[in-house]
Amino acid sequence: MVIAIKIDTRNVMNMLKGYQKTLPKAADRGIQNLTKFAAKTLADQARGQRIRSWKGEFYGTLKQQQSRPIKLGKYSYGVSIPEYAMALDKMQSHWVALKRGRAIRQWALDRGIAVTVGTGFRPEVTIYPFRTTSIFVHRHPFIDKATKIVNQKTKKIVEKEINKSIRRKGKR
Repeated sequence: MVIAIKIDTRNVMNMLKGYQKTLPKAADRGIQNLTKFAAKTLADQARGQRIRSWKGEFYGTLKQQQSRPIKLGKYSYGVSIPEYAMALDKMQSHWVALKRGRAIRQWALDRGIAVTVGTGFRPEVTIYPFRTTSIFVHRHPFIDKATKIVNQKTKKIVEKEINKSIRRKGKR
């Protein structure tokens, strides 16, 4: 007696064709989710360093990128932060003179760190209780910490989207 077993591979081939279409899309969604997570982590680390947005664009751009990351190209996304945030992260500690026309002077006056003394054409800026016209600024390292956290979660976030695509069996 002979038993014949027929195996139809059409269904398997259709499923594999579906994977061929959906896996690159799933990887793209995974990278997009990773970029969203990176923007959120940067904002969290900046808050942890007590960085206050003075011009209102720092946390605003990061919040916007948590829902819509910047697309740099096909399968490529990035996080954009203002130049002054990079400077806060990378600069060396130093003294800064509070001269007229500088943004840091207005920042110090807005925060109550410095006060103006005198009136007229050139009021002098002093820091209470000292008679000085400069402040000492230091770095706020937040980018390296955020990058470390994102690197630890990269595989998990991207694989999650790819596994979702596989569980859908190549659909969508």
